[in-house]
Amino acid sequence: MDLSLGKSMLAAAFGLTALATSASAQTRTNVLELQSLAARNRTNQAAEKRQAEDLARLLGLPIREILADDTVRELVAFRRGRPVYLKTDNANAAITTRANRVAPGGTAGLQLTGLGVVFGVWDGGAVRPDHQEFGGRVTVKDASNYANHGTHVGGTIAASGVFASAKGMSPKGTISSYDWVSDASEMAAAASSGLRLSNHSYGYLTGWSYQNSTWYWEGDVTVSTTEDAGFGHYESTAQEWDNIAYNAPNYLIVKSAGNDRGEGPAPGTGHYYWNPATGNYTYSTATRNKDGNATGYDTLPYYSVAKNILTVGAVDDVLNYTGASSVAMSSFSGWGPTDDGRIKPDIVGNGVSVTSSTSGSTSSYGSASGTSMSTPNVTGSLGLLVEHHRSLNSGADMLSATLKALTIHTADEAGSNPGPDYAFGWGLMNTERAAQVITTDKTQPESISENVLQQGATFTKPLQADGTQPLRVTIAWTDPAATPRTFALNDRTPRLVNDLDVRVVGPDGTTYLPWTLDPAVPNAPAAKGDNLVDNVEQIVIDVPNPGNYTLRVTHKGTALAPSGVQAFSVVMTGATEVTASLATLSLSPTSTAGGTTVNGTVTLESAATGNVVVSLSSNSTSATVPATVTVLSGQTSTTFPVATVGVDAVQSATIKATLNTKSASASLRIDPALASYLVFSRSSVAGGTALTGTVFLKGNAGPSGVTVALASSDLALTVPASVAVSAGANSASFPVGTTAVDADTPATVSAKTGAKAVTKAVTVLAATLKSLTLSPTSVTGGAGSKATIALTGPAGPSGLVVALSSSNPAASVPASVSVPAGASSATVTVGTTAVASDTSATVSATAGGKTASAVLGVKAPVLKSLTLGAATVASGGRVALAVSLTGPAPAGGIVVSLSSSHPALAKLPATTTVAQGATSKTVVFYAGTASAPTQVTLTGAQGGVSKSVVLTVNP
Repeated sequence: MDLSLGKSMLAAAFGLTALATSASAQTRTNVLELQSLAARNRTNQAAEKRQAEDLARLLGLPIREILADDTVRELVAFRRGRPVYLKTDNANAAITTRANRVAPGGTAGLQLTGLGVVFGVWDGGAVRPDHQEFGGRVTVKDASNYANHGTHVGGTIAASGVFASAKGMSPKGTISSYDWVSDASEMAAAASSGLRLSNHSYGYLTGWSYQNSTWYWEGDVTVSTTEDAGFGHYESTAQEWDNIAYNAPNYLIVKSAGNDRGEGPAPGTGHYYWNPATGNYTYSTATRNKDGNATGYDTLPYYSVAKNILTVGAVDDVLNYTGASSVAMSSFSGWGPTDDGRIKPDIVGNGVSVTSSTSGSTSSYGSASGTSMSTPNVTGSLGLLVEHHRSLNSGADMLSATLKALTIHTADEAGSNPGPDYAFGWGLMNTERAAQVITTDKTQPESISENVLQQGATFTKPLQADGTQPLRVTIAWTDPAATPRTFALNDRTPRLVNDLDVRVVGPDGTTYLPWTLDPAVPNAPAAKGDNLVDNVEQIVIDVPNPGNYTLRVTHKGTALAPSGVQAFSVVMTGATEVTASLATLSLSPTSTAGGTTVNGTVTLESAATGNVVVSLSSNSTSATVPATVTVLSGQTSTTFPVATVGVDAVQSATIKATLNTKSASASLRIDPALASYLVFSRSSVAGGTALTGTVFLKGNAGPSGVTVALASSDLALTVPASVAVSAGANSASFPVGTTAVDADTPATVSAKTGAKAVTKAVTVLAATLKSLTLSPTSVTGGAGSKATIALTGPAGPSGLVVALSSSNPAASVPASVSVPAGASSATVTVGTTAVASDTSATVSATAGGKTASAVLGVKAPVLKSLTLGAATVASGGRVALAVSLTGPAPAGGIVVSLSSSHPALAKLPATTTVAQGATSKTVVFYAGTASAPTQVTLTGAQGGVSKSVVLTVNP
């Protein structure tokens, strides 16, 4: 059963909307999930970087460096106990990718410049926006510093050609420039806002690196002491990028393959490696393999192995392609396979001696090599394809899987054997050939198609080949992100989640299979077989017999993650598709308020054999439809949305469907919007409190807006006489005031447009007791505390009497307190009496059946201080010692024990009693005779408290 969605313009025509079904989630941008991913990644990445920088400072590790060759490296995390650094992938581009042939004056006659295409550029620093090559087409989003590398990358993409040798691939494209910190968060956010292409010419330090005249080996010695297991490993960053791509199916991430192949010193050369035992870099002369071991394979680091991105390798300049031998591999470009055997890199471009803008001044230039250069060479070329597709499809964009499949499908053969390999990927990008397929798709529909496969179903498409050219079919799909496995060396477990299989069955029943590669023998030629690992598959029949073929797509296993469907894209050349005939078009409903959407249905005369694309149009700007809709293979009908806009008066629109030479139409009545319902921020509110009301329309207001009359049934609640809903909006908010009331008062608010009125009830609540608080909450008996009684709102016109009580005579309150009209609180004094031991009292307030309480601690007095009338006395002199308490003594007084360190000179009574109600007592005695000045310590003790004073007795 054919379950195709049809042309790529379908996704853009429906807008950036997050839908409930997984099929829609794979063909439309899931804005909500992307925003959630952006928020999560922003928090996680920022915290991870802060923690890494703190640890780096402790360990004395560099955080950010610009090395002598302009390579930028920056610490972004500590993972598995190891520092993780990002680095730029440094090591006559337009001719190489054939971008010059689709440019103005090119042989293809297409005049493509990248106009209207926005490129996201994430790099180690900002693209210099005031460089003469950009003319205001660069916006720096978050980077704080200009960088040669970032400016070189930006120029390769979009330099205007003030200096002819530095002209970019898309000289009229625009650039949003970011630094690489929090890249995943920023990519998700940008994708949710419609970004279609981004360039990432950087990656993690992996294997050998030469920094500041010193060799470093970045491998994990707990996994292997000779080979960095990070090469080819699918880890969390690849998972994050795959997840972003899955939720933003129109967004293609273009990533450099890295420059690690063959890197490393001679055996025994001194170097530093990360020592997990010490938690820092340690000097070593151990022999470790060069990156890629003896063959150069398996040198793709981390990010570069993500499934849903386009990974780009670097080759020499190709000025005149005459065959595979014309494409010479660079000395540094990273090679696959991924650990699970997938074909990476995907494509190659020119990355050797590329001239472009630099950040030194507004007119500086430089030449550089690396996959950092081949990647923007490809990204800028992809921008031309985006522009061309939009120009032929009413501004609609391809799915990223479609753009990826198209780029791979039309690549020039490279390498020593036919088909893909782990060095050149699928070959050298050919922008001209890709643009030709986009053009052909307008006259030969289904050269490019976007489809959905349901769980357990088989997608089929009947084809017809004339045998004059090779029959080539490429499929690609945005696969759900895989779960990273334990960090290990060359774990071959497939990272593919949904394993789709493409087959072509010939007129004689022969089944043709796609290309496959063997990671165990990475230099072996590609073979035809069952591809178990890639989310790109391609079948090539070099000399097809004329006749009927069947394209078939199925999937392995019983389930498609996450919920039974998988979108996929097909690019086909060398055959045409069989189509069907249109029967009717209908609308439901046939009338609606402007600003709402109705469903249209197109029906065929018979079930579709292959996907059938039906063109749609409307004769009114008040009702819009997608440019096309697709009836899935095996089906007789499909639905599409008809979006309307707000109108001031009744209008009508005719919706038309056309398939080949046959058309069908239906009429739609569009009415002005009327009030639909009211919403208040609260359904009940304390009198005197303001709230907000919102009136909603059925549909959207027309160009003149809509005035909604408002009224309230009770003076306790007030609303403005009217509120205006702006043109194009479907709601407006207004302030609601209330007054204090003695009893709960219901009020009804009405909103009216013309003869249409809607109502909503709101209750204005009388103020009631809210809380009782004490300050302070603990006092010594005899002191007072302030009690504050708070209401839920202002008291009504009659005020509110609140009854008061205390649970303990030690604390006393008045019988009641009155909260005046309009006030929301009142205060009273809580008195206390002296107590012999600590106690507490619960003070309560009661009003309207509600009680609020607070506990007041009443403390017994204790010894506060001893004070001498004079600190020095002559022998035989009179001494006055004052004993003070923290509060008045209770009934029976307070007994204080007294003692002297020298009873012969200062003889004190054993005790003294502070009388009831008193706070102090003075004890008088006479000093003895001293032969020399002598200090005597006098001590008092009571209630666990001891105080002392020193008396000096002179001769």
